[in-house]
This record gives sequence, structure tokens and C-alpha cells, in this order.
Amino acid sequence: MLDAALEKNKKGYATFLAADAVGSRRVSDLALAVERLRLAGCQIVSSEMVVFEWLKKAATEEFRAILPLVKRAD
Repeated sequence: MLDAALEKNKKGYATFLAADAVGSRRVSDLALAVERLRLAGCQIVSSEMVVFEWLKKAATEEFRAILPLVKRAD
């Protein structure tokens, strides 16, 4: 995850990390990786933010279909 995001960022791509969708054996390593990506210019987001951004509108059938899945993830 770290290497791929850093490489894409170096090549000029807008990079995003869904922080709740990654992990590490140690919590401290995960925190360091997320901070390193943030400092490198990667935007740190949540999976929920990504889903809602992709859907664009709340008043749609797609939104209503996905909402129970997002709520269940809590």
C-alpha cells in the first residue's frame, strides 16, 4: 500500500488512502504509514467518504441500496 501510493504520488497522480481499509500487524506501524502518506501529499479519507463521493447524490436508488451496508460497517 505504502509503496504504490508513494509511487503514484511521485508520478503526479492524486492519491487517496481509505485509512479504515488498510491495516498493519502493529497499530504504530499503521499510524506511521498513514502519516508518511499524508506528508507526501496523499489525501487521507474513509471508505464511507469514498462511497458517498462516488454516489454524488443521496436521493437515488443507488444511495438507498448502499446505505444499509455503510451503516452496518460501524
